[in-house]
Order: sequence, then C-alpha cells, then structure tokens
Amino acid sequence: MRLHKWTMGKTIKFVKTFASLLILSRFRRRHLAFIQTLEDLDMIQTIGAGQAENRPLTFKLLCLEGFGSVATVQRRLGRLKRLGIVNQSRAPHDKRNLVLTVSPKACRLVRQLGRVMHRIWCKKEDRRKAQRAASRADRR
Repeated sequence: MRLHKWTMGKTIKFVKTFASLLILSRFRRRHLAFIQTLEDLDMIQTIGAGQAENRPLTFKLLCLEGFGSVATVQRRLGRLKRLGIVNQSRAPHDKRNLVLTVSPKACRLVRQLGRVMHRIWCKKEDRRKAQRAASRADRR
C-alpha cells in the first residue's frame, strides 16, 4: 500500500512529536523523579515564578492558587520540603510570615529542562524555516 505525499508528511510529524515527548519524558524520569503529579510541577513553577519576580509566595498565597484543599497543599508542600526542592524561611520584612522559595538544586534542574525544551523547539523551528525556504525556491 502506498501512502500519499500529504499522509506521509503527517506521519513523519506525528513520529517526531512523539520522539520529542519521549526525550522530555526521559529527562523528567531521570532528573525530576520527585515530581509525582502535574500539581507538584505547577506548585514548583508557581513558587519559582514568585521568586523570580522578587515576590516570594507565602503558604496562604499558595493555597489561594487553587491546587486543592489546605490539607492537600500542606501534604504536597511538606513532601517537596522534605525532598529539599522547596525551602521555607522567615520573611525579611515581617518575621511572622514564612516565605517559600525553590532550592538552588531544583532551579538548576528546571533550567536544564528548559534547555532541553529549547533544543527541541529550535530543531522544529529550523525545520520549519528550511521547509519555508524550500517552498519559496520551488515557487520561483
């Protein structure tokens, strides 16, 4: 059975997409094994975003983000703190408040994940640019 040209192109894109997802999955399993659920990843991203904006989150603000009930957030946050992914310290302006920050180790791992994702994205962009250039050359 022969595949039409347009079917073949879609099949190749489909395979490349899953290959990219496989690369990300392997990286996550190897380096980010502490992330058990998407909510864990979302919590780390939310805490990291607050830290990057120089507005570290408090536990109350994290609960207001909608990750679940207070008990669920406490349980997940406790696990991340025990693993050394999230640090908790007193706020410099008000010693009654506890602020949450992402540990340097976790920041390094998230940056590595960003680089892997960037490499995958750049490969796709380079292929798209090459395809556009080839289609322009065919038109001439």
